[in-house]
Amino acid sequence: MLKYLGDKKTEFYQRRGPFEYVAFLATRPEHWGRGLGSRLLKHLTDRADAGGRWAYLEATNADNARLYARHGFREIETKSLT
Repeated sequence: MLKYLGDKKTEFYQRRGPFEYVAFLATRPEHWGRGLGSRLLKHLTDRADAGGRWAYLEATNADNARLYARHGFREIETKSLT
């Protein structure tokens, strides 16, 4: 799985150029629903925009994918890893 994800990042870089990579984005469950994840994503996207770079991440579940979509991320590929 790690090789697959690494290959995807390399492929993205080769097609689009430099990018900010979100390795992990998480909030503690007791803080869910307070906009913390949105604020973290905004910080990342603002930083990428200021540097003229793309932002890249992998969603691990549908809830995360919806959050990312609300912040302008779009799905490039879907892959189920078992």
